[in-house]
Amino acid sequence: MPKARGYDILPRTFKVRLLMAAALLAGLPIFAGSLVLFALSFNFFDIFDFDIFDEVEVTVENRTERLLTIYVSGQSEAVAPPGETTIITTLKIQWRFGGARVQAVDFNGVVVFEDDLDLGDLERMGYRIVIEPITLEVVPEGDLSYEYPPCYGPDLDACLEGQTELGPYSSDTCEGEGRRLCFLPLGRVSPELILDLAAHYEDQYGIQVSVLAPSDIPTELVDPLRGQIDAETLIDYAASLRPEEYGDRDVVLIALTPVDLYNRTSSWRFLFGRKGTFADPDAIVSTYRMNPESFGEPRDDELTISRARKLVTKYVGLLYFDLPLSGDLKSPMFDNILSVSDLDRMEEPLPVPAGP
Repeated sequence: MPKARGYDILPRTFKVRLLMAAALLAGLPIFAGSLVLFALSFNFFDIFDFDIFDEVEVTVENRTERLLTIYVSGQSEAVAPPGETTIITTLKIQWRFGGARVQAVDFNGVVVFEDDLDLGDLERMGYRIVIEPITLEVVPEGDLSYEYPPCYGPDLDACLEGQTELGPYSSDTCEGEGRRLCFLPLGRVSPELILDLAAHYEDQYGIQVSVLAPSDIPTELVDPLRGQIDAETLIDYAASLRPEEYGDRDVVLIALTPVDLYNRTSSWRFLFGRKGTFADPDAIVSTYRMNPESFGEPRDDELTISRARKLVTKYVGLLYFDLPLSGDLKSPMFDNILSVSDLDRMEEPLPVPAGP
Protein backbone atom coordinates (compact mmCIF):
# COMPACT_ATOMS: atom_id res chain seq x y z
CA MET A 1 0.00 0.00 0.00
CA PRO A 2 1.55 3.36 -1.00
CA LYS A 3 2.60 5.63 1.87
CA ALA A 4 0.31 8.59 2.44
CA ARG A 5 1.84 11.93 1.47
CA GLY A 6 1.43 15.04 3.57
CA TYR A 7 1.36 18.65 2.39
CA ASP A 8 4.79 20.28 1.91
CA ILE A 9 5.57 23.86 1.03
CA LEU A 10 8.28 22.79 -1.50
CA PRO A 11 7.96 20.00 -4.10
CA ARG A 12 9.68 16.72 -3.28
CA THR A 13 11.77 16.30 -6.50
CA PHE A 14 15.37 17.47 -6.26
CA LYS A 15 15.40 18.93 -9.77
CA VAL A 16 12.44 21.22 -9.14
CA ARG A 17 13.89 22.41 -5.88
CA LEU A 18 17.21 23.17 -7.55
CA LEU A 19 15.53 25.24 -10.26
CA MET A 20 13.53 27.23 -7.67
CA ALA A 21 16.67 27.97 -5.67
CA ALA A 22 18.47 29.21 -8.78
CA ALA A 23 15.55 31.48 -9.64
CA LEU A 24 15.59 32.93 -6.12
CA LEU A 25 19.31 33.68 -6.28
CA ALA A 26 18.94 35.32 -9.67
CA GLY A 27 16.22 37.60 -8.33
CA LEU A 28 18.19 38.90 -5.35
CA PRO A 29 20.32 41.40 -7.37
CA ILE A 30 17.18 42.77 -8.99
CA PHE A 31 15.53 43.23 -5.56
CA ALA A 32 18.65 44.89 -4.14
CA GLY A 33 18.85 47.23 -7.11
CA SER A 34 15.23 48.25 -6.57
CA LEU A 35 15.97 49.12 -2.95
CA VAL A 36 18.88 51.32 -4.01
CA LEU A 37 16.75 53.18 -6.57
CA PHE A 38 14.04 53.66 -3.93
CA ALA A 39 16.54 54.99 -1.42
CA LEU A 40 18.07 57.42 -3.90
CA SER A 41 14.68 58.72 -4.99
CA PHE A 42 13.83 59.63 -1.38
CA ASN A 43 17.27 60.97 -0.40
CA PHE A 44 17.64 57.91 1.81
CA PHE A 45 21.38 58.24 2.16
CA ASP A 46 21.05 61.94 2.86
CA ILE A 47 18.66 61.19 5.70
CA PHE A 48 20.43 58.18 7.13
CA ASP A 49 24.02 59.36 6.84
CA PHE A 50 26.77 58.29 9.15
CA ASP A 51 26.16 61.16 11.59
CA ILE A 52 22.60 60.32 12.59
CA PHE A 53 23.77 59.72 16.14
CA ASP A 54 25.70 62.99 16.27
CA GLU A 55 24.49 65.59 18.73
CA VAL A 56 23.36 69.14 18.04
CA GLU A 57 23.97 71.95 20.51
CA VAL A 58 21.39 74.75 20.47
CA THR A 59 21.72 77.89 22.57
CA VAL A 60 18.44 79.17 24.03
CA GLU A 61 18.48 82.83 25.07
CA ASN A 62 15.67 83.54 27.51
CA ARG A 63 15.02 87.30 27.39
CA THR A 64 11.86 87.04 29.47
CA GLU A 65 11.52 87.44 33.23
CA ARG A 66 10.06 83.96 33.58
CA LEU A 67 11.57 80.59 34.36
CA LEU A 68 11.00 78.51 31.22
CA THR A 69 11.05 74.80 30.45
CA ILE A 70 12.29 74.02 26.92
CA TYR A 71 10.63 71.15 25.07
CA VAL A 72 11.77 69.56 21.80
CA SER A 73 9.21 67.25 20.17
CA GLY A 74 7.31 67.08 23.47
CA GLN A 75 10.34 66.07 25.53
CA SER A 76 11.66 68.31 28.29
CA GLU A 77 15.26 69.21 27.47
CA ALA A 78 16.25 71.97 29.90
CA VAL A 79 15.15 74.73 32.26
CA ALA A 80 16.07 78.24 31.11
CA PRO A 81 16.36 80.77 33.97
CA PRO A 82 15.07 84.30 33.30
CA GLY A 83 17.51 86.55 31.45
CA GLU A 84 20.05 83.78 30.90
CA THR A 85 21.26 81.56 28.06
CA THR A 86 21.04 77.78 28.21
CA ILE A 87 22.52 75.16 25.91
CA ILE A 88 20.43 72.12 25.02
CA THR A 89 22.03 69.06 23.43
CA THR A 90 19.88 66.76 21.31
CA LEU A 91 20.40 64.03 18.72
CA LYS A 92 20.57 65.30 15.14
CA ILE A 93 17.91 62.81 14.08
CA GLN A 94 15.35 64.68 16.23
CA TRP A 95 15.49 67.55 13.73
CA ARG A 96 14.99 65.32 10.68
CA PHE A 97 11.74 64.20 9.03
CA GLY A 98 10.21 67.67 8.80
CA GLY A 99 11.83 69.08 11.91
CA ALA A 100 10.91 69.27 15.58
CA ARG A 101 8.44 71.40 17.51
CA VAL A 102 10.24 73.63 20.00
CA GLN A 103 8.25 75.07 22.90
CA ALA A 104 9.12 77.26 25.85
CA VAL A 105 6.60 76.95 28.69
CA ASP A 106 6.56 79.00 31.87
CA PHE A 107 5.62 77.60 35.27
CA ASN A 108 2.02 78.72 34.75
CA GLY A 109 1.73 76.40 31.77
CA VAL A 110 1.68 79.33 29.35
CA VAL A 111 3.48 78.67 26.05
CA VAL A 112 5.62 81.79 25.46
CA PHE A 113 7.43 80.42 22.38
CA GLU A 114 6.52 77.77 19.83
CA ASP A 115 7.98 76.96 16.40
CA ASP A 116 8.63 74.01 14.08
CA LEU A 117 12.34 73.93 13.22
CA ASP A 118 14.57 71.59 11.21
CA LEU A 119 18.35 71.41 10.77
CA GLY A 120 18.25 73.97 7.98
CA ASP A 121 16.34 76.41 10.19
CA LEU A 122 18.81 75.90 13.02
CA GLU A 123 21.74 76.52 10.71
CA ARG A 124 20.21 79.77 9.42
CA MET A 125 19.59 80.83 13.03
CA GLY A 126 23.18 80.05 13.99
CA TYR A 127 21.89 77.29 16.27
CA ARG A 128 20.51 79.99 18.57
CA ILE A 129 16.87 80.43 19.64
CA VAL A 130 15.93 83.78 21.16
CA ILE A 131 12.77 83.92 23.29
CA GLU A 132 11.41 87.45 23.60
CA PRO A 133 8.96 88.64 26.30
CA ILE A 134 5.28 88.36 25.47
CA THR A 135 3.58 91.71 24.90
CA LEU A 136 -0.01 91.41 26.03
CA GLU A 137 -2.61 93.25 24.02
CA VAL A 138 -4.74 95.93 25.60
CA VAL A 139 -7.72 94.48 27.42
CA PRO A 140 -10.86 95.80 25.66
CA GLU A 141 -12.80 96.59 28.83
CA GLY A 142 -11.40 99.60 30.63
CA ASP A 143 -8.59 100.32 28.16
CA LEU A 144 -6.00 98.72 30.44
CA SER A 145 -2.90 96.75 29.55
CA TYR A 146 -1.04 94.41 31.88
CA GLU A 147 2.67 93.75 31.74
CA TYR A 148 2.18 91.01 34.32
CA PRO A 149 -0.92 89.04 35.27
CA PRO A 150 -2.41 89.58 38.75
CA CYS A 151 -0.50 88.07 41.68
CA TYR A 152 2.63 87.60 39.58
CA GLY A 153 5.88 89.52 39.36
CA PRO A 154 5.72 92.97 40.96
CA ASP A 155 2.02 92.50 41.77
CA LEU A 156 2.64 89.39 43.85
CA ASP A 157 3.62 91.16 47.07
CA ALA A 158 0.35 93.11 47.08
CA CYS A 159 -1.55 89.82 46.80
CA LEU A 160 0.09 88.58 50.00
CA GLU A 161 -1.61 91.26 52.08
CA GLY A 162 -4.76 90.25 53.97
CA GLN A 163 -8.09 91.34 52.46
CA THR A 164 -9.11 94.14 54.82
CA GLU A 165 -12.51 94.57 53.14
CA LEU A 166 -13.63 91.30 54.73
CA GLY A 167 -13.07 92.63 58.25
CA PRO A 168 -16.71 93.52 58.97
CA TYR A 169 -17.92 90.10 57.78
CA SER A 170 -15.39 87.95 59.64
CA SER A 171 -15.16 86.50 63.14
CA ASP A 172 -12.44 85.22 65.46
CA THR A 173 -13.85 81.69 65.73
CA CYS A 174 -15.75 79.12 63.70
CA GLU A 175 -19.08 79.68 65.38
CA GLY A 176 -21.64 76.97 65.99
CA GLU A 177 -21.77 73.34 67.12
CA GLY A 178 -21.39 70.01 65.35
CA ARG A 179 -20.18 69.73 61.76
CA ARG A 180 -19.71 73.20 60.28
CA LEU A 181 -17.87 75.00 57.51
CA CYS A 182 -15.32 77.75 58.01
CA PHE A 183 -13.47 79.82 55.39
CA LEU A 184 -10.02 81.29 56.02
CA PRO A 185 -8.99 84.05 53.56
CA LEU A 186 -5.21 84.15 52.99
CA GLY A 187 -3.88 87.13 51.08
CA ARG A 188 -5.92 89.60 49.04
CA VAL A 189 -8.60 87.12 48.03
CA SER A 190 -11.77 88.50 46.39
CA PRO A 191 -14.27 89.56 49.07
CA GLU A 192 -17.11 88.94 46.59
CA LEU A 193 -15.96 85.33 46.27
CA ILE A 194 -15.84 84.71 50.03
CA LEU A 195 -19.27 86.24 50.64
CA ASP A 196 -20.75 84.38 47.68
CA LEU A 197 -19.43 81.06 49.00
CA ALA A 198 -20.70 81.69 52.53
CA ALA A 199 -24.21 82.55 51.32
CA HIS A 200 -24.25 79.68 48.80
CA TYR A 201 -23.57 76.84 51.25
CA GLU A 202 -25.93 78.24 53.87
CA ASP A 203 -28.78 78.67 51.37
CA GLN A 204 -28.20 75.62 49.16
CA TYR A 205 -27.25 73.01 51.77
CA GLY A 206 -28.23 74.50 55.15
CA ILE A 207 -24.62 74.41 56.43
CA GLN A 208 -23.39 76.59 59.31
CA VAL A 209 -20.76 78.84 57.71
CA SER A 210 -18.27 81.26 59.26
CA VAL A 211 -15.56 83.48 57.77
CA LEU A 212 -12.41 83.84 59.85
CA ALA A 213 -10.48 87.10 59.97
CA PRO A 214 -8.28 87.44 56.85
CA SER A 215 -4.54 86.98 57.24
CA ASP A 216 -1.37 88.07 55.46
CA ILE A 217 0.92 85.55 53.78
CA PRO A 218 4.61 85.90 54.74
CA THR A 219 6.84 86.80 51.77
CA GLU A 220 9.35 84.10 52.72
CA LEU A 221 6.80 81.39 51.88
CA VAL A 222 7.02 82.30 48.17
CA ASP A 223 9.45 80.38 45.99
CA PRO A 224 11.37 83.28 44.36
CA LEU A 225 12.02 81.44 41.07
CA ARG A 226 8.55 80.01 40.62
CA GLY A 227 6.49 82.86 42.08
CA GLN A 228 4.40 80.14 43.74
CA ILE A 229 3.84 78.76 47.23
CA ASP A 230 4.04 75.11 48.19
CA ALA A 231 0.51 74.06 49.21
CA GLU A 232 1.61 72.00 52.21
CA THR A 233 3.75 74.87 53.50
CA LEU A 234 0.80 77.26 53.26
CA ILE A 235 -1.50 74.80 55.04
CA ASP A 236 1.03 74.40 57.83
CA TYR A 237 1.17 78.19 58.11
CA ALA A 238 -2.64 78.39 58.25
CA ALA A 239 -2.67 75.70 60.96
CA SER A 240 -0.20 77.77 62.99
CA LEU A 241 -2.57 80.73 62.72
CA ARG A 242 -5.65 78.72 63.69
CA PRO A 243 -4.53 75.72 65.80
CA GLU A 244 -7.90 75.43 67.59
CA GLU A 245 -9.90 75.25 64.36
CA TYR A 246 -7.44 72.87 62.69
CA GLY A 247 -7.56 70.64 65.76
CA ASP A 248 -11.39 70.48 65.80
CA ARG A 249 -12.48 67.51 63.63
CA ASP A 250 -16.01 68.97 63.37
CA VAL A 251 -14.72 72.08 61.62
CA VAL A 252 -14.32 71.81 57.85
CA LEU A 253 -11.70 74.51 57.36
CA ILE A 254 -11.08 75.67 53.80
CA ALA A 255 -8.45 78.34 53.15
CA LEU A 256 -8.71 80.45 49.99
CA THR A 257 -5.92 82.43 48.35
CA PRO A 258 -5.31 84.30 45.07
CA VAL A 259 -1.67 83.12 45.00
CA ASP A 260 -0.57 80.27 42.71
CA LEU A 261 0.16 76.94 44.41
CA TYR A 262 2.37 73.96 43.62
CA ASN A 263 3.55 70.79 45.33
CA ARG A 264 7.30 70.61 45.85
CA THR A 265 7.20 66.80 46.05
CA SER A 266 5.51 66.25 42.67
CA SER A 267 6.21 67.08 39.02
CA TRP A 268 2.96 69.02 38.54
CA ARG A 269 3.58 72.65 37.64
CA PHE A 270 0.65 73.91 39.71
CA LEU A 271 -2.28 72.94 41.92
CA PHE A 272 -5.84 74.27 41.95
CA GLY A 273 -6.03 73.11 45.54
CA ARG A 274 -5.22 70.47 48.09
CA LYS A 275 -7.75 68.53 50.17
CA GLY A 276 -7.72 66.46 53.35
CA THR A 277 -10.16 63.73 54.33
CA PHE A 278 -13.49 63.43 56.14
CA ALA A 279 -11.55 62.55 59.30
CA ASP A 280 -9.03 65.35 58.70
CA PRO A 281 -11.27 68.00 57.10
CA ASP A 282 -9.06 70.83 55.87
CA ALA A 283 -8.28 72.12 52.39
CA ILE A 284 -6.85 75.03 50.47
CA VAL A 285 -8.00 76.51 47.15
CA SER A 286 -6.11 78.87 44.83
CA THR A 287 -8.10 81.10 42.47
CA TYR A 288 -5.01 82.14 40.48
CA ARG A 289 -5.54 79.86 37.47
CA MET A 290 -9.30 80.21 37.63
CA ASN A 291 -8.94 83.94 36.94
CA PRO A 292 -8.80 84.77 33.19
CA GLU A 293 -6.74 87.88 33.99
CA SER A 294 -3.86 85.65 35.06
CA PHE A 295 -3.35 84.79 31.39
CA GLY A 296 -3.90 88.23 29.86
CA GLU A 297 -7.60 87.73 29.17
CA PRO A 298 -10.39 90.20 30.07
CA ARG A 299 -11.57 90.23 33.64
CA ASP A 300 -14.55 87.97 34.35
CA ASP A 301 -15.46 87.89 38.03
CA GLU A 302 -18.51 85.72 37.44
CA LEU A 303 -16.44 83.04 35.70
CA THR A 304 -13.74 83.10 38.39
CA ILE A 305 -16.30 82.75 41.19
CA SER A 306 -18.09 79.93 39.32
CA ARG A 307 -14.85 77.96 38.93
CA ALA A 308 -13.77 78.48 42.52
CA ARG A 309 -17.21 77.52 43.83
CA LYS A 310 -17.14 74.23 41.90
CA LEU A 311 -13.84 73.18 43.46
CA VAL A 312 -14.98 74.27 46.91
CA THR A 313 -18.22 72.33 46.41
CA LYS A 314 -16.24 69.18 45.63
CA TYR A 315 -14.23 69.69 48.82
CA VAL A 316 -17.44 70.29 50.80
CA GLY A 317 -18.82 67.03 49.39
CA LEU A 318 -15.71 65.16 50.53
CA LEU A 319 -14.98 66.83 53.85
CA TYR A 320 -18.46 67.75 55.11
CA PHE A 321 -20.76 65.10 53.58
CA ASP A 322 -18.21 62.27 53.09
CA LEU A 323 -19.36 61.70 49.50
CA PRO A 324 -17.43 59.38 47.14
CA LEU A 325 -15.53 60.72 44.16
CA SER A 326 -16.91 60.23 40.65
CA GLY A 327 -15.59 59.61 37.14
CA ASP A 328 -18.52 61.50 35.62
CA LEU A 329 -17.19 64.65 33.92
CA LYS A 330 -20.29 66.64 34.93
CA SER A 331 -20.45 65.45 38.50
CA PRO A 332 -19.63 67.97 41.27
CA MET A 333 -17.49 65.14 42.69
CA PHE A 334 -15.46 64.61 39.50
CA ASP A 335 -12.17 63.03 40.54
CA ASN A 336 -9.61 64.07 37.90
CA ILE A 337 -9.62 67.87 37.58
CA LEU A 338 -6.69 68.90 35.38
CA SER A 339 -7.80 72.18 33.82
CA VAL A 340 -10.33 74.99 34.06
CA SER A 341 -12.25 73.20 31.28
CA ASP A 342 -12.88 70.37 33.74
CA LEU A 343 -14.18 72.86 36.28
CA ASP A 344 -16.40 74.53 33.67
CA ARG A 345 -18.06 71.17 32.84
CA MET A 346 -18.89 70.27 36.43
CA GLU A 347 -22.43 70.92 37.68
CA GLU A 348 -24.15 71.29 41.02
CA PRO A 349 -25.92 70.39 43.24
CA LEU A 350 -24.26 67.77 45.41
CA PRO A 351 -26.31 64.56 45.77
CA VAL A 352 -27.50 65.41 49.29
CA PRO A 353 -30.78 66.75 50.71
CA ALA A 354 -31.21 70.46 50.04
CA GLY A 355 -31.02 72.91 52.92
CA PRO A 356 -34.03 74.59 54.51
